[in-house]
Amino acid sequence: MIQYVLLLVISFLFCFVAKTREKRKLFIGSGELISENNLAVSVFFLMLCFLLAFRSIEVGTDTANYKVFFDKYSKLNFSQVFDEELEFLFGALNWFIAQFTDNFQIYLAIVAAITLIPIAALYNQDKRHSYLKIILFVNMSVFVMLFSGIRQALAMSIGLIAFHFVKKKKLIPFLITVLIAMGFHLSAFILFAMYPLYYFRLKKRHLIIIVSLIAITYIFNRQIFTGLLNIMTLIYPRYDEYMSLENTGAVTMIICFVVFTMIAYIIPDEHNEDDEFIGMRNYLLLATLLQCFAPIHNWAMRMNYYYILFVPIVIPKVISYADIRWKQIAKITEIVMCAFFTLYFVYTVYIACQTDGGSLNTYPYIPFWAE
Repeated sequence: MIQYVLLLVISFLFCFVAKTREKRKLFIGSGELISENNLAVSVFFLMLCFLLAFRSIEVGTDTANYKVFFDKYSKLNFSQVFDEELEFLFGALNWFIAQFTDNFQIYLAIVAAITLIPIAALYNQDKRHSYLKIILFVNMSVFVMLFSGIRQALAMSIGLIAFHFVKKKKLIPFLITVLIAMGFHLSAFILFAMYPLYYFRLKKRHLIIIVSLIAITYIFNRQIFTGLLNIMTLIYPRYDEYMSLENTGAVTMIICFVVFTMIAYIIPDEHNEDDEFIGMRNYLLLATLLQCFAPIHNWAMRMNYYYILFVPIVIPKVISYADIRWKQIAKITEIVMCAFFTLYFVYTVYIACQTDGGSLNTYPYIPFWAE
């Protein structure tokens, strides 16, 4: 447990340490200069990279399976890699790394770096409200996914590269990048929605439509999701194995996402909103809609990971773009969220450690030398 607590504590302390491009010296304290140049996000992802690299195969539900996978591909010829399955690019990456090392711990370190660099780069673009961004991130399901689902974590990271092409209005590179992501995990097909959704304009006046859409999606989630699964099965028969619905109990995050969506449309001043914020806010809305299917099927969450990555970025932007009438409330909201989600994360980790388990076996943390 101590590793995850230190991850938060040290990151929080570096919210008050900054380094500007113009001057090489460090600045310690508070104020606008510190807020816009602090090192918290960089330190957080660097520490997270070490946690991912040095973890035992016991940390993460599928980590041990990926060791078997890595060992398997290290013994194949390159031509055999493409005979395995549609998600052949992940196999190709395994084969490529295996040409340089057969050490699974080094493999974990390489994959961790490849996965986190695009995420850290996006999160570092705006350094304001760093701790809010960090504490939201560790409470999102994508955090524990990083410790278990290596294949999809890589696809999620590639999705952020696709997002770069979306902003630049480069359609062909975007499509190619999404296909590459699908070469790691087929669920990445949901990234195709990223391009049109980014340029769709929803404003505060559309809030009634947005609330109605969320309500209808949740109420008729079984009917809608069954229809979507039928369509996907026609396109790719392999999805047939995911047809059965189940009760996953994932309701808490729906409430959380609905609240996030409401404040994202109510609090900001529309005159301050830029294209990136509007696009990311649309991703938050899609994440909320997809989350409505999470209580009945785990695959809904798998498809949602790609857009949940944007949630910890959107909410701090809401604080920054708050309408003058909401400025004070936005500041109080940030403090409350930071305090609440810190306590919630620590409590979640504590309970998981006491029960010797947790989300995808992420807790407790076990370093590889303690195996």
